[in-house]
Amino acid sequence: MQRPPKSENLHKVPPEPDKILLCRLGEIIQKRRQQFGFSQEQLCVVTDMNRTYLSDIERGVSNPSFLVLWKLSVALKVELWEILKELDPNKRQYAPEDEDKSP
Repeated sequence: MQRPPKSENLHKVPPEPDKILLCRLGEIIQKRRQQFGFSQEQLCVVTDMNRTYLSDIERGVSNPSFLVLWKLSVALKVELWEILKELDPNKRQYAPEDEDKSP
């Protein structure tokens, strides 16, 4: 019985646009954490997260799930949409609920 061929790169590097987006998300989370006055260790205690994983998120190495982003936003007392809004290159200056309001 033959073994499957070994993958030379077990950790796939995301395509460039994905990597840029993940790095930007990590910068936003790190900035929010620092503004809140949390160390990585303190935020990890509150969110029940591994510090290495948080470090990977902040460096753009890991792609956090929706639930992880939710935990981070709750711990940092910021609306999740505010974090995601900062990823938008056009940086919309309104909340989603403002979309149905007429000027």
